[in-house]
Amino acid sequence: MDRQTIALPGQPAGAAEAAGEASSGAGPLRTLLGWRRAWLGMDRDPRALAFVQSRRGAILLHLLFLAILTKCWFEYSELALVALALGGCFLFPDRRIQVVGLVGMVSILAQPFSSRDFSELSTGLFAASGLGGIGPALPVAGVAALFLFVCWAALGLQERFRGNRLGRRPLVVQFIALAGLVAMAMGGPLSPFASAALWTFIGIYVSCFWFLGYAFANLKTKAPAPVELHAGYLRPFWTGDIAPVGKGVAFLRKFEAGDEAALAATRLKALKLLVWGFILQKVNVRIEMVLADGLGVPHLRDALIAQAQGVPVEPLMGWTILLTHYFTKVLSLAATGHIIVALVRMAGFGIPRNSVRPFASRTLAEFWNRYYYYFKEVLVDFFFFPAFTQFFKKHPRLRVAFATFCAAGIGNALYHFMYVLADIPEYGLVALLYGFQSYLIYATALALGIIVSQLNKSRPKPEDGLLRYEVLPRVNVTLFFCTLMVFDDLRPGIELSTRFSYLFNLVGA
Repeated sequence: MDRQTIALPGQPAGAAEAAGEASSGAGPLRTLLGWRRAWLGMDRDPRALAFVQSRRGAILLHLLFLAILTKCWFEYSELALVALALGGCFLFPDRRIQVVGLVGMVSILAQPFSSRDFSELSTGLFAASGLGGIGPALPVAGVAALFLFVCWAALGLQERFRGNRLGRRPLVVQFIALAGLVAMAMGGPLSPFASAALWTFIGIYVSCFWFLGYAFANLKTKAPAPVELHAGYLRPFWTGDIAPVGKGVAFLRKFEAGDEAALAATRLKALKLLVWGFILQKVNVRIEMVLADGLGVPHLRDALIAQAQGVPVEPLMGWTILLTHYFTKVLSLAATGHIIVALVRMAGFGIPRNSVRPFASRTLAEFWNRYYYYFKEVLVDFFFFPAFTQFFKKHPRLRVAFATFCAAGIGNALYHFMYVLADIPEYGLVALLYGFQSYLIYATALALGIIVSQLNKSRPKPEDGLLRYEVLPRVNVTLFFCTLMVFDDLRPGIELSTRFSYLFNLVGA
């Protein structure tokens, strides 16, 4: 007789058989959970670490990483840069900072734009300027080389003029320079080729703006890296269209793997994060397909256009659109950030993730920290801390509130307006400013919400119970950001009255 079917004393008839069936059914689940634990803990498993430290294991890990990467959104030219950088870091692990910098210089020549709009604008302007059979790729690379030289020269002058008023505020100088270039492109009597070259320079500048800001900031440290190295981090090989992940050389050095074991653990973490990002990316695509094609849930902008045409959606559908738009946007950013951070970690830098369980946030300030870490860091480094250290030092609460508004409000708006500059030749500056008022409302409301969240002392506590501690705070965060999604739009074409009408329609007004 099978030992699993022997009845225990006092056990009801048939219980042994039921227990056997439950045990056999739990076997696959137990196995899957065991695999999951092994996968999540492999960066701490001595056997996995030893294998990855071997030459064979490291090569297999890199090949697997690149194979998964080909299933993401990367183009062949981008994959070639990734392979070049990771191969160099693998062959010269003690020189990975320099390797990444050299590949970064190649990257700025090969893929100088972070915005598709700027890329299309540059290509179109050069094509219309009468290049003959040359094509736009060569002049774009030439402008990128010129930009790299200008940045190298500007970084070299930092030490000479750091005592000057403008030298102490390089970010202000950057904004002045960018504004001057845009004014010249808009009003100067330029030939078609010169206009194309200038708008290309502006597009590259915008794409590298914050990395250049970090380079200037890094040069103020006690032991700054050479100027040439900083110039290689204006467009690192991992840079996509999101905020400057990795910030700069000084930040990366803090997270650089110090020995073989740490490097192996960092690379295993990179693989785990890449797989998780890949899964989230594919899941998000399927969710959007099901919402649009299966359930007929329109995109938020389409619903706003319908609202403007006098065909508002029903309140239930309106809330569904906002909730799904919010969920898929967070999911998409998490997937993209995970994949980019995985690239940095694979190079040997164990930097923090870009998104960490944002839906677990109980306050607006907590969500802001969890949702988009490197964008938040830009706002904190370049707007919050300068305001915090200079204004309202005798008024702590006002000091925090003002610095937060400078970051989440003013800095947020400036950051995003830079990326609509590519639309100036088509729409004009006045039309863009008029259309940007929607995002100004978004940034202002966001800043005020975060300020209230920071200064609020009556936060829920675990002893308040499940509903008040776990559920209601997260519902409030979700409703706040869902409502703001109506104004989270950089493009012109939808009036503010339409956006407010959409909000009123949600409550049946």
